Amino acid sequence: MLKLEFKKELEEQKISRSLILDRICEEREYILWMEEGEQTVWVMQVHAMAQRLGKSVDKYDVMLNPKQYFLAVKRSLIWQKIRKGELYSAGELIAEYKEKLKEMEVACTEEYRRDNKKKTAGSCGSMPQKECALHRQFLALSAAEIARRQACPYMEQLKIILGGLRQTIIATAWGIRNGKPWPEPGWCRIRRMHLMELFLLARFARLCECMGEREEAFLWYQGLAAYLREVPKDRADTGKLSLLICYRMAENRLSRMFGKNIWWEEGEKRGKGGIFGYDVFLPKTAYDLFAGQDGREEFKNAQECIEILKNLTDALELLGQTQRYFPLFLKMENLRLAFLREMPLFGDHIKEENTLHVLKDAWEDLCRAVLCKSEAGVVCGRVAGFDAFDSDYTERCMHDYLEIFHGRMELHGFDMYQLGEEIYSDPIKSLMPILKGEAIPKPQKRKELQKRLGMEWKTYDPGFITEDDAEYKKFARMRRMYYDRKLGEGRELLKELENKMDWKYMTNQQFGIYWDALFDWREGKITEEEKNIEMWKIVEYSGIKREKFMEVGCSMMRIEWWALMEIAWNCEGEDFNFWISVLKKQREYLEKIEAAGFFPEYYIKILYCLCYMEREMGNFDEAEQCAEAGLRAVYHLNLYTQWGSLLFEKFRIVEDRKTKEGMEEEDFKLIRQAYAVEKMFLKSDRGCKMVKDYLGKYYGQDGLADMEEGH
Repeated sequence: MLKLEFKKELEEQKISRSLILDRICEEREYILWMEEGEQTVWVMQVHAMAQRLGKSVDKYDVMLNPKQYFLAVKRSLIWQKIRKGELYSAGELIAEYKEKLKEMEVACTEEYRRDNKKKTAGSCGSMPQKECALHRQFLALSAAEIARRQACPYMEQLKIILGGLRQTIIATAWGIRNGKPWPEPGWCRIRRMHLMELFLLARFARLCECMGEREEAFLWYQGLAAYLREVPKDRADTGKLSLLICYRMAENRLSRMFGKNIWWEEGEKRGKGGIFGYDVFLPKTAYDLFAGQDGREEFKNAQECIEILKNLTDALELLGQTQRYFPLFLKMENLRLAFLREMPLFGDHIKEENTLHVLKDAWEDLCRAVLCKSEAGVVCGRVAGFDAFDSDYTERCMHDYLEIFHGRMELHGFDMYQLGEEIYSDPIKSLMPILKGEAIPKPQKRKELQKRLGMEWKTYDPGFITEDDAEYKKFARMRRMYYDRKLGEGRELLKELENKMDWKYMTNQQFGIYWDALFDWREGKITEEEKNIEMWKIVEYSGIKREKFMEVGCSMMRIEWWALMEIAWNCEGEDFNFWISVLKKQREYLEKIEAAGFFPEYYIKILYCLCYMEREMGNFDEAEQCAEAGLRAVYHLNLYTQWGSLLFEKFRIVEDRKTKEGMEEEDFKLIRQAYAVEKMFLKSDRGCKMVKDYLGKYYGQDGLADMEEGH
């Protein structure tokens, strides 16, 4: 399906294939991959090509061989370490990554020399040559972030950034400054770029600004913003960069207008800035813009400020949907409200100010719980001269092909002979090297092995199989309709999807069971218990009995973990002791193989459900440990969807320990924070309603009056 999507996008966008492949993939590798199914293109090349086409591969379950998976895990862990401020540990992982990359490059070269008749070294599972450049670019992006957090000299940071860009951007595209190659904003008009290139260019622009080159920085921000507007982009990728560029442009323009830093620094802050936030300082000249001055320059500046305000407001709406980058949200919201304070025309914003104050409290508490000091003594989130917004180069739903085989064998209770019987003449001899990662099964044998394990997936598996990419867009609309409770419209879209599906595929059958059951439940046609019976059919589709999940944690396909978490989240009639065992096994598995970063939503939901069930069972210490682990994961994995829910559960733990009659005013801090998170950051009406209804039902009072009016 992914290959068909590539072909379709190239045709529809009417762009040259060479523009997409430039410096990241050989033409012959691409053709062998597209036409003959050879493993000549690796995952980072696929990501980069998709991003240059404006597509995200976040919707796919990706099956990797052990070599690729090892590096993918290290990439995930490096960014987690950086976010925690554990820069020394991140550096060690980078060194390990470099050593492994060097080994793989040497192996690739040796294989190429042994048989120069091969069209490409990647055809036998070794690393394609241009894949190496993308790995080196990733290392440069990581090293640049570490250097930034350590406040290294600007020229040192610049060297790292330019070195990363040179990996994939041809020298003839560069200008010359002081006799050395130098990036020019014109790039954005003549090239297609992938995320790492865009992140490095955004970092380059910020570095120019820090070095006093404000005008050049502004040209880069303009160029990058225009690129992100004009080139087709999936929201999954757009949200990772366009919001940061919007903020940088606003800050740059204000600094040009007023000639000084607009942020109060530590020790200078006024009001409710807090130790991890900032208050905005708009100079006196800024106040004059909104106080009736009618001079031409003042009017021009006022118009520009209003444009900045509009852009910030629009960007914040998108930021709420992407549910990422909370530090960036905090600064953008601070800046937006600073404008509104000085513009009475836009009304009283006291309610929003109060909500933001409570939200900052929640953020400070989260930071205190999870932040640590790096070896340079710099607290993650506060670096002199910089904003601590790291590049969100994250990869999702990565699976180790071998790990899946081992896990499914264990769930089915198969040994090697039982797995390979009638597929191989000598199952043990044939499977031993495959299960050790020393060989790859031939495509037909792989299909037979998967069938025996009750699985059906592709290298890039989108969760349901269709040859029309428009169906995935329809699916995205259907999901939004379901979660917005627009059930009639959502059901119609589901029917359209199901009419086009090929029902011989197991994944499509699971998809149909899942969504039919959810819509039936929401429409009141079946009970929650009946809905959960349907969910179990999906999990047990491959012939595994549910009791095995108490014994074995394993890698699951997206539709399977959706089904498993749907039961755990809405657990009417379920045995909590059973579910605690199941969820603990899944948690232990993800932690053991260090894969939480690939499945952050799944991992955080596991911790939330464990917290809820342990609290319901009266195990308050265990529940609190799960809540704290969940909040740490929210921060480390940069995914805040369950932040409010976990704060609410922490409040319930306090409540259960004290009983409702013994609650004091200070004890309501957590539930107020949960409300503020849902209202201002996640923009969740349902989350807000749940909190309000709970307080009204059990306490008969409105402890949220200072935050309740609309955004």
